[in-house]
Amino acid sequence: MDSTLLPVDFKYSGEIIDDEVHRILCQSLPQGAYILSIFDCCHSGTMMDLPFTYILDKNDQVQQIDNRKAAGKALLNAGISAALGDPFGAISQAMQAKKHIMKELNNPAGQRPQQQIQGEGLVAHGNKVTAACCISFTGCRDDQTSADAYIGGRNTGAMSWAFIQTLKRLEGQRPSYVQVLREMRRALMQQYDQVPQLGAGYQMDLNSQFVL
Repeated sequence: MDSTLLPVDFKYSGEIIDDEVHRILCQSLPQGAYILSIFDCCHSGTMMDLPFTYILDKNDQVQQIDNRKAAGKALLNAGISAALGDPFGAISQAMQAKKHIMKELNNPAGQRPQQQIQGEGLVAHGNKVTAACCISFTGCRDDQTSADAYIGGRNTGAMSWAFIQTLKRLEGQRPSYVQVLREMRRALMQQYDQVPQLGAGYQMDLNSQFVL
């Protein structure tokens, strides 16, 4: 199942699926280019269709999502839901499994030799790996909504507010990507259930310096 963006004219021009976002914004960029995208919208966890996703768990530790393991877990949960008489839960988990499996089929480990990303010293696999440095911050997981908020007398997105506040708080420092993600998570978890994520076009070192 694809993630989609709904532009203002989507009723006439259609939706923009994550495959198109990845093709236009990521695969078209040459090596040495850098793009940082912010998606403060619902179900946006993998909106750029990047091969690696990073989140912080309840213990504030970084977790890298493995699509193959995620697919297996979703299938298991689908079977459990079906056995417990929860058809809607089974369908939801099966759809999640399908998405992970399709990503893996389009990005099979071992399909081609490992690619070394120049200047990063990191290794990644598969068709979705980007030559450019492609990074995204998203407001929530694919199965969550990204909250609207009214803060300081202004309407805003909760994730957008957390991102801006994080940059202000870390101004003058040289924060890492994981520091930015962690500060956003801490700001949001005080009032919101949504979990911000970081996506990357390669298996990155989150301790590297954040670049805006």
